Amino acid sequence: MSTENRKKRKYSDSDGQAEPLRRSAVWFKDGNLIVQAQNTLFRVYRGWLAFYAPRIVELLDDPQRVVEIVDGAEVLVMQDAAEDVEVVFEQLFRRTFADGSIPSFTAVAACARIGKKYGIQSLYDDAVSRLSSVFPSTVERWLHGSKPRIASEPATNLRESIALQTLVLARELDLAELLPALFFWLSLDSSLPLIVDAHVAGVSREDILAVLDGVRRRRTAHKEIITKWLGSPAQAGARERCRTRDCLQQRPQLVLEIVADSSKDRDADAGASQWKWDTTWEKSFCAACITANKAAYEMAGKEMWAALPGMFGLGSWNEILGLPSQPPSRASCSGKILMLSRWCLFPGVLRPATPSVEDHRSLRR
Repeated sequence: MSTENRKKRKYSDSDGQAEPLRRSAVWFKDGNLIVQAQNTLFRVYRGWLAFYAPRIVELLDDPQRVVEIVDGAEVLVMQDAAEDVEVVFEQLFRRTFADGSIPSFTAVAACARIGKKYGIQSLYDDAVSRLSSVFPSTVERWLHGSKPRIASEPATNLRESIALQTLVLARELDLAELLPALFFWLSLDSSLPLIVDAHVAGVSREDILAVLDGVRRRRTAHKEIITKWLGSPAQAGARERCRTRDCLQQRPQLVLEIVADSSKDRDADAGASQWKWDTTWEKSFCAACITANKAAYEMAGKEMWAALPGMFGLGSWNEILGLPSQPPSRASCSGKILMLSRWCLFPGVLRPATPSVEDHRSLRR
């Protein structure tokens, strides 16, 4: 049914409205399309909007839509939050993030919602990238990633301020890659008070229980993995090069110290007690054993990260990221099979650790 055959009616502020209409700052006087979201009006250029977000303009072709006219411009009603639409139009027409400014979580969430719903891929991808800078899917980015690309209020912890909102958004938009790091952070002792009352923020009962149940599994797994990599005499590794011959006797004490330190969750912002090497653990060890201990601890961290989703009932990283369920065969890896040697800290002594997500990606290339 053509636009000409559809019913048209004049529209003015005098028409009965549940709320008074307000004009957005996104208002071009010579625009030929007025977009209404809730009680907010935006005047834009139909051609521009069709270029940036064609699926929004396609709403005009709905044959059941009643055509409304305001000041000679057709009105398009969007069933979205006015705040979300305003953020997106500011970005589309004024490039508010183009100057390098860091947007708030509210703005990022708006771009993610509208971007996914209407297929504005650049907005959606940028929003997901910003969320991933806070809750990444690799242990390397968790430890050594760039500065988070979401603004935080002064004197506030960014993860603490957006964790529950991010969890609700991740479930809404099916952003499963954010969940393992997010659940891990919420399971830290310093973060648990947030999850106890998380239902107020809209977090489901299932997710609250998953985080709480995962606390015990996380602690148990960490102790077992640390003991496996650092506590076994067979994995001392540097015995032939050990200069004091006393290091092996210190190893059980090192395991106890690491496990005790990690149980304190001493750095809630980064979870560093379970991922970063602490130089205080180097006492009583020779240089060769310190190197071996640090390497073993790094491997333990990778294994811990690989197991992270399962601790909270989220499946595996392979399932979350759409990777093969099993490592590629040796025949398919060709010359790149040599990289497998880096999983084994001491060839012939240690078993290879579980391949990381990045290892799988590299082998597939």
